[in-house]
Amino acid sequence: MAEYADLTQTGEKSVIMFYGLPATGKTTVSRKIRDSLETETNVDLISTFRIREELDLTDLHSAEQRETVYREVTRRLEYYLARKEVRCIILDGNFNKKKRRVVSYTLAENRAAQVYIIECKISSKEELERRLEERKKHPELLEHKATGMDLYEMIKNSTDLIEEDLKERPNLVIVTINTETNELNVRSNGTLYSY
Repeated sequence: MAEYADLTQTGEKSVIMFYGLPATGKTTVSRKIRDSLETETNVDLISTFRIREELDLTDLHSAEQRETVYREVTRRLEYYLARKEVRCIILDGNFNKKKRRVVSYTLAENRAAQVYIIECKISSKEELERRLEERKKHPELLEHKATGMDLYEMIKNSTDLIEEDLKERPNLVIVTINTETNELNVRSNGTLYSY
């Protein structure tokens, strides 16, 4: 995971925001990045699932609970951005609504923090179904309660595409990881780089 070290080498604060549908690997990748970076810098991970557990907001279909969770994400992001010793903040959630992303962008910009988007996706419906089925083996974990296609489709159908953000923020860096094929590409300043 040394390839993530460049995300925090500029000397500025960094915010790494995850974006993607359920079962695309966001939580797994966010933890790998945190584990990789914490040997190099002071990093904090804000997880929507952790917040849900702490606040006992376990109804994944509740719009009201979802809004409460993202308000708490905002509160914690603001807190960590204000702390001088924190160099990198990772936001693990689906951030499918543009309004939620814009709040985070604005907070980061006000603290001169660079924002990186990590978009996680997979290619095949078969892999999605396999991952959702695998989650059923660990129902005690809140993050594994998103096992149905109904929740997946609800989030998918209500997603504001990240491309909308690029129109207003052309310097936004978006790293897309296909966690099924391990393909990686980076979009920055209107240029696409594939790895």
